[in-house]
Amino acid sequence: MQSILSFMGLVCGVAFAEEFTLYSNPITIVRGQVHNAVTNVISLPDQIIGKYKNKSFGVVKFQADIVKIDEDGKEMSQPLYHIYNHHTLQAMGTKALIVAAHNAWNRSDPLGPPSQDSLPHCGHVDMVGALRKGGWKGSIPNYYYGPIGGAEYRDADRDLPKPYRQVVDNPEAFVAVMHFINNQAPTDGYPLFECPCTSDRIINVTNGTIDGVKPLSFQCDKQLLEERNGNCKLEWYTGGYRCCENMAWVVEPQHRDVSKTDTVHAKFTFTIDDVDNDTKAAYFMMYDGTGQNAEYDIPKCNLTDPLFHMEGDTCVHTISLMQAVWHSVPQISTPLPWTKIELLTARGHQHKAGMGMELYNARTGELLCKSIPRYGNGTESGDENGFIVGIEPCVWGPPPMKAPPVLGLNDQVRIVSRYNASEPHYGVMALWMNQAAVSAHLQQSISDESILV
Repeated sequence: MQSILSFMGLVCGVAFAEEFTLYSNPITIVRGQVHNAVTNVISLPDQIIGKYKNKSFGVVKFQADIVKIDEDGKEMSQPLYHIYNHHTLQAMGTKALIVAAHNAWNRSDPLGPPSQDSLPHCGHVDMVGALRKGGWKGSIPNYYYGPIGGAEYRDADRDLPKPYRQVVDNPEAFVAVMHFINNQAPTDGYPLFECPCTSDRIINVTNGTIDGVKPLSFQCDKQLLEERNGNCKLEWYTGGYRCCENMAWVVEPQHRDVSKTDTVHAKFTFTIDDVDNDTKAAYFMMYDGTGQNAEYDIPKCNLTDPLFHMEGDTCVHTISLMQAVWHSVPQISTPLPWTKIELLTARGHQHKAGMGMELYNARTGELLCKSIPRYGNGTESGDENGFIVGIEPCVWGPPPMKAPPVLGLNDQVRIVSRYNASEPHYGVMALWMNQAAVSAHLQQSISDESILV
């Protein structure tokens, strides 16, 4: 089963929304191991392909989940303490475009260094280069990219306000990168979903490699380097995303049993509607509180370090970083100098122990968005005790909603991220996942070189 379509209704004869669900092929993961790989190319429902042939739809909302499907077709959402969704990253468009994206993302070394044929995962791909190699001619149609989803975004509403939509021309197919961790194995310290580097990993600082392969480059901001944060240099590294490549073990050798596996499907649900003359294109943008390192460690509380302070009885680790408003957008080659950026949705991305994030306009000091994680306190999927089970977004739009913040191309934002440091943690994140409208820019074309960020 690859797709399910449901029509959500008519008002005065005008379609207001359709929803469809896509499933990956079965994914089998050994307990204590990582799946960090691309899906098959998934066709959209025939009815959707037919309806929008040579037309466009707008993406209103996206959700991801991990499910088991039994022999009778019954679907069971998997709790995070079984299979953990570190993140997914997805694209949707014409079949030819998605086949090219699949070919670019589907490689044997998903965390390898950049090269002509192999680019790091975590959202990086030369989409234009892949299309050129595939023989693509002319300009690139509008396609859907992002937002990055994770365990903490399940069932957290992220509807784009009308008239803003992520526009997809001639939609036919879908592909995603899935970073899942099978938590069902003993741990000797850090939780498996934090990706500890196991004792048999060979870290060669001289060669800059882990098990003979160069990991993603380290690009921490000054404050984390001064702290000697463990995620900022290979010689300090003991756990996190760079020890979490496809098929990596995150459990010690004595606990490994390749006969213990679980088979699941990734489930992706989209809400869409028709594009009209009033539709305004929205794009995915991301900010990183580490600089460009993607992750950082939370050391155990040390009040002699200025990044720690007490809030009541809780020791809190806080980072703060200024970052340019404009970050690369896959579909846009060049923003023009007078470009204005309207924030439409903003959502913090934190891992377990996250206490919240703030996003400020650095020029005015205005708090743009405050993000507070919601923790579970049960055992069922969606309410897992101790896990972040929801992070609600800030959403702006036309009246009666609050007007979108408008920022200039050269403006900056300040990112603040706070974690509970009562216990140490590997590989946490401080990302802002945003959707924005961009007022003046040049569209991507086949002649442009573009790296998705």
